[in-house]
Amino acid sequence: MCTGYSLPRSASWQPSWVVVLPRFPAGLHGSWSLAQPCLVPRGPPQELQSPTLGFHHTLKYLQIMLMGHLKCYQVQHKQDSLTSLEELETRGRELKLARGEVEVDTHIHAAACMNQKHLLMFIQNTYKEEADRPVLLKNGKQMTLKQVFESLHMDPYDLTVDSLDVHAGRQTFHRFDKFNAKYNPVGASELRDLYLKTDNYIDGEYFARLIKVTGFDSVDDESKHSDHIFSYNSPKPSEWNTDQNPPYSYYLFYMYGNIMVLNNLRKERGLSTFLFRPHCGEAGSITHLASAFLTADNISHGLNLKKSPVLQYLYYLTQIPIAMSPLSNNSLFLEYSKNPLREFLHKGLCISLSTDDPMQFHYTKEALMEEYAIAAQLWKLTTCDVCEIARNSVLQSGLPHEEKLHFLGDNYLKEGPEGNDIRRTNVAQIRMAYRYENLCNELSFLVDAMKSQVMSAQSQ
Repeated sequence: MCTGYSLPRSASWQPSWVVVLPRFPAGLHGSWSLAQPCLVPRGPPQELQSPTLGFHHTLKYLQIMLMGHLKCYQVQHKQDSLTSLEELETRGRELKLARGEVEVDTHIHAAACMNQKHLLMFIQNTYKEEADRPVLLKNGKQMTLKQVFESLHMDPYDLTVDSLDVHAGRQTFHRFDKFNAKYNPVGASELRDLYLKTDNYIDGEYFARLIKVTGFDSVDDESKHSDHIFSYNSPKPSEWNTDQNPPYSYYLFYMYGNIMVLNNLRKERGLSTFLFRPHCGEAGSITHLASAFLTADNISHGLNLKKSPVLQYLYYLTQIPIAMSPLSNNSLFLEYSKNPLREFLHKGLCISLSTDDPMQFHYTKEALMEEYAIAAQLWKLTTCDVCEIARNSVLQSGLPHEEKLHFLGDNYLKEGPEGNDIRRTNVAQIRMAYRYENLCNELSFLVDAMKSQVMSAQSQ
């Protein structure tokens, strides 16, 4: 999933560039920046940075994660043990949980970002105010909102939260097809098309009124296997003509590449940019996590990191943020008690809690608070643990720099305890110092090992 925020624009706003296809790798779109609005370039084009297909070679290097002597198990076990020691040292010296602590939902699907009651009230309100509005084109004939409900033999005022039937239950575990059907309110695909999609007769107006956020949302069943391996021999996107979908790494590279070009263009124009946050590691091949390691700003889920200590170690060293949704996983792929969130947190990975789909997995208006409350109770998280997760969520989020300054303090961009304002975050300085010291030690160890290897090679 790719999410982000874009700045609003006025109705009179006109772009001062045109989107074309200059000298970019096949499948990647470029832009020429122009001084005035026009349809043809004036003067030399200004090329924007885009990724190269060296991505394939880098993926091959990650095959070392299969080598037995590089399993990193002892390193991971040491990190877990050190965290237990740190908790013993700080026990009794923790601050109480502050009510003003800020948490940000770092992974949420647009089509299920509302709770069930919110969706129900929105459906009823639109029917009350716009019953005679044409909203659907079926078999070449316009249908009003009232006619749509009449064709479904239902009265929106008789609907309840239960009758919407959008909540995921036991029947969706390892059944993504049944889970996907839960996006249809009362089982009616017409209502999903009308309220939760953009490609419809009213151009997604109801959906826009529900979410009021700009971003990209691209989701499918990650567990589906693909026989195709992404390489230089892979067909270009314009030439992909098989019935089977391209593999995960293929999608990831081209989405990442095009978003990079778009971001460079938006930076040039003084606009906000998009973060690339793919669904990754909830199911499917371990190579999904390798592809995301090379491209993503942060990832959502990451459960399969538990199966690859090497990749887990790489995500730790680079501190790539991971948004985890244990309640969602509990309904789809992994029981709550087996979720590795607490283990990842103890090892020092940059973890945050997220809701994924409040409409389908939560019961209250405060879906994110449900996640924090259940995690704290079941895993016996300390106050410091909870506040560290909350601090991570603000850092990972797409909030503007000014808001992060307000929530985290003036020095939040600095590393270690120097970047922690305990009055804002409620995270103990000893925890921040511990995390920073361990990470520096691991990085220093790798640097020293590389120097030793280079010197050994030179002496030979």
